[in-house]
Amino acid sequence: MTWDQIRTLAQDGMQISSHTVHHVNVGNPPAGTSTHIELASSQHTLETLLDEPIQFFCYPSGEPFHHDTVLQQQNVLKELFQDGYVGATLDPFSLFTAIQNAQTPYLLNRLRVSGGEDLNSFVGILEVALRNGRQALTN
Repeated sequence: MTWDQIRTLAQDGMQISSHTVHHVNVGNPPAGTSTHIELASSQHTLETLLDEPIQFFCYPSGEPFHHDTVLQQQNVLKELFQDGYVGATLDPFSLFTAIQNAQTPYLLNRLRVSGGEDLNSFVGILEVALRNGRQALTN
């Protein structure tokens, strides 16, 4: 997407969130960058170009919550808070659901939209998420 397309989405009401600068695991970033740089620089760039606060983050591939240590996960959560993020969305684990837990704002579920699915497939994903959510609420 171009910056003009992103600006148009934001102006039309789409929430734009940070996703790092280099699409890296923020729990264990490669040499030459850091968790702070990836979170703060991405946020700052978006805020500057869109002229609006960026308050949400989306973990690339769900990391550090698939493979990293608890300490690495805690460091990321602390950094998100210090950088002013109010929430963050995870990559789906094994169950698509629309259920959120207000007690864990940096671990919000999300539905992955890869862009490769047709409309019927996307509708199917939404239906599964809603069915799973209803089932979780009744259990």
